Amino acid sequence: MDKRILVVDDDEIVLDSVRKTLRKDDYHIDTVQCADEALKLLESSPYDLVITDLIMSGTDGLELLDRIRGMGSKSQTIMVTGYPTIETALRAKRLGAFEYITKPFTRQELRSVVARIVRRGSGEQQPSGSAASPRSSKSVYYIPDHSWVGMEPDGMVRVAAAPGTAEPGQRDPELGAGVTGPKELAN
Repeated sequence: MDKRILVVDDDEIVLDSVRKTLRKDDYHIDTVQCADEALKLLESSPYDLVITDLIMSGTDGLELLDRIRGMGSKSQTIMVTGYPTIETALRAKRLGAFEYITKPFTRQELRSVVARIVRRGSGEQQPSGSAASPRSSKSVYYIPDHSWVGMEPDGMVRVAAAPGTAEPGQRDPELGAGVTGPKELAN
């Protein structure tokens, strides 16, 4: 497979793990430990996918997404973080992230998201019943044991507590609202 992936993380262990996981699928993988190195590589050659950590020294992952978008790159992006919040999930999505993955993630979770992006980029259809089913064009981001965020095609954002994290009628401190179901927020 000729798909090129750039992985940006200041943790060498994470870089090595992602490299080993994705090489099994015959991707060409380059890794760097900071956003500035990533931008230099993106200026000199195209990548199909950029996987970036959120929190890094110097330029963080959100600023990197913004700069990738600003340079007109056609690279798809995945934001990875060990410190997930609704705010960063929304900001990452608004800056063009295809997916928001929380650490720790399994090898299969990573491979599945990357495969979806590659299929999408090559124009292949998603299998029926998959997470990105054709019957729904909205993007949904999950923060395990916390909440979910859904981005509707018209830009409306729906947020709700994950099942079992709050009782109906309780106030969710993150959302400032009762936990009775999806909440609609203006952009």
